[in-house]
Amino acid sequence: MEENETRKTSFSGFNLLACDGEELWVLSNRDGGARRLEPGVYGLGNLLLDTPDVDAPKKALERVLRDGPALESLFELLKPWKIVAPEYGTRCSTVLVSNGGNALYAERPFDAAGKESPTARYEFKLAR
Repeated sequence: MEENETRKTSFSGFNLLACDGEELWVLSNRDGGARRLEPGVYGLGNLLLDTPDVDAPKKALERVLRDGPALESLFELLKPWKIVAPEYGTRCSTVLVSNGGNALYAERPFDAAGKESPTARYEFKLAR
């Protein structure tokens, strides 16, 4: 086993998405090596990319995207899957939308009781 394979299996389960503005790659230490993703809609939960547990949210996202990626519609889409618990749960929802050379990153934090805090928004130009 090569050194990187040994290192990635020494961690608890993780999924890593990496993008250079041209290509999107995924790596999980539970499922083979890194692979390039073709354009499309994907779902990532607590397991692997596109496992059956993300089918319903993926289909809902496809419906929302048909009307254009409106920020509030995307946050509404995430609400049913928010986990509220004091010791483990959703602590923020994040939306990243890119259009040409511009991007919008928005993050909505939650406390342990699930109460929303103000949404932080960052708009920036993508480097080419």
